[in-house]
Amino acid sequence: MSEKSLYTGSTWNLLRPDADTIFMRDIVTALARINRYDGHSRVEVSVLWHSLLVEKIAVGRAKPYALLHDVHEAYLGDMTTPVKRAMAALLPAGQFNAAWGKLTHTHDEAIWQAFGIPVPSSEILSEVRRADVLALSTERAHFLPQSNCDWGELPEPLTERFLDNLPTLADGNSARLAFRRRARLLCPKTPHDIQPR
Repeated sequence: MSEKSLYTGSTWNLLRPDADTIFMRDIVTALARINRYDGHSRVEVSVLWHSLLVEKIAVGRAKPYALLHDVHEAYLGDMTTPVKRAMAALLPAGQFNAAWGKLTHTHDEAIWQAFGIPVPSSEILSEVRRADVLALSTERAHFLPQSNCDWGELPEPLTERFLDNLPTLADGNSARLAFRRRARLLCPKTPHDIQPR
């Protein structure tokens, strides 16, 4: 079965994502409740807050894509990089990465359509990736415990002062409002909203 029930009571088909069934309330509610790092940070860091940080870091035409870069996690959940690497190691060469990549890309295409933005260029995707990695480095420095894990090559983290204009981590309502506001400002359209059933 490839369908799941969402916060609003709508049904989502994981194999056939549909832009017409994307609702802002499902996005902001789910992403505000999903913690990055499987919850193993010193404070809760929601995917919604992370999305606002990545958008703040990104420049130019990449900003709407940066804001939306993890919206597929409202439907697929946040599978951390170490878990993805473990899954890839358990399966024959490339099978997991190919399947996960296809699943996330089909979701991203529906999300871009729902927000009225075209498929991004490779340059835009590179800028989103740069901003995402810088956000990871910043979150690691400020919110995660020290550990001996190999994080690979990360850029110098941003200072806490850069984080000042973002909603506080504990304030999910402010993050929801900020995400809605940024989406309206950056995207030609935003998905309509429905009340939960």
